[in-house]
Amino acid sequence: MTAFPARTWWQEHHTFLQQLAEDGEVQAGPPFSPQLLDLLADVERAFAVTGADTPPWPDPHLGPGGREVPVREEEYSRCLDPGKHRILGARAEAWALVLTERGWAEREEIIDGAALPWLIAPHARTHRTTALWPHRPGAQAVLLVRTAPDDGEGDRDLEPADALLPGIVVGLGDPPLPVETIPVCGCDACDSGSRDLLEQLDQAVLSIVDGSYEVEISPRGRSERSSFGASAGSGSDDPAVTVRIAAGPWAPDWTPRPMDPMLDLDVQSDPWTEEMLHEPWPSRLLDAVIWAFPVPFARRLDALRPGRAATVTSRAYVALEADACMSLDSTAEALREVGAGACRRRAREPGAAGDAGGGRTRRGLSALRRGEGRARHARRAAPVRDG
Repeated sequence: MTAFPARTWWQEHHTFLQQLAEDGEVQAGPPFSPQLLDLLADVERAFAVTGADTPPWPDPHLGPGGREVPVREEEYSRCLDPGKHRILGARAEAWALVLTERGWAEREEIIDGAALPWLIAPHARTHRTTALWPHRPGAQAVLLVRTAPDDGEGDRDLEPADALLPGIVVGLGDPPLPVETIPVCGCDACDSGSRDLLEQLDQAVLSIVDGSYEVEISPRGRSERSSFGASAGSGSDDPAVTVRIAAGPWAPDWTPRPMDPMLDLDVQSDPWTEEMLHEPWPSRLLDAVIWAFPVPFARRLDALRPGRAATVTSRAYVALEADACMSLDSTAEALREVGAGACRRRAREPGAAGDAGGGRTRRGLSALRRGEGRARHARRAAPVRDG
């Protein structure tokens, strides 16, 4: 495997999956294929050029030894350096270069992203868009939409509704459907470093190109899954029609990664999805908080809630169980801290409840893959939903 200045998220994730496979734990999916690793390595090499002027930054809320740095009140609804998020545009450009140079897609630049006929409008202002149109039948288009002008640094004060922040909306298909908006919230309180943002962007684009992403939107809500996880929920912008989109691989002789089995997108036959889509958003927000914790404690918390059927969570926690030395008091203390990174401005946006606390959860998943806290966790296969 090509060596890079620092281990990337995908190198660590691949190593993590290899370790699980060696232990006979297959629920998280197989290690990355050589083809997929070559693709990601090409993106990394292209990014060394496109991202030369957009330096990365560490998690400002992690101190020496992984110690949590408390979020300060003044960090909410502000970003002292909004221009740093232009790193996302640089990463998007690296993906566009690699995918077109491989001959998998044609590129089109659309100056006004707001003119696109979205199936559901993104919760962000849209500007220049790079549309990548794949050649293979069944493959879905990828749209990389900037959320600020190319020459704009963004606003420090994020409280106004028209505040500008450089970022990327990843769109799927034609007409496009928003798959991911990055960052979800760009305030300093929610900042977990550039690594998490690049991971989000990479996973969104990779899942579409790999052919391991599917989504269904309907008047009852939205369900989606990829090889990295699955989710379901509803919001104020649910469409009046039902649309299902399944991505096919962009390359010939390419085997897509297996998708998360925890969510069947056939909402007619899935009683849990029926339950989930009709739950009020505070209950879905509580789901996001509870299942950010190790599986045993999360199950105990979830069991206290009447009428629960199941919970969709990230696959990165699969087969990870806390051992007996985990203190209930320490985990309960962590529960009080989860909301610290959930931006209050984001929480007020329509349909945004399910993303609350996402920065904290992603940091936890990354820590698991990097092996942090392994002394406190023992891996074992567990035929239960993962958290």
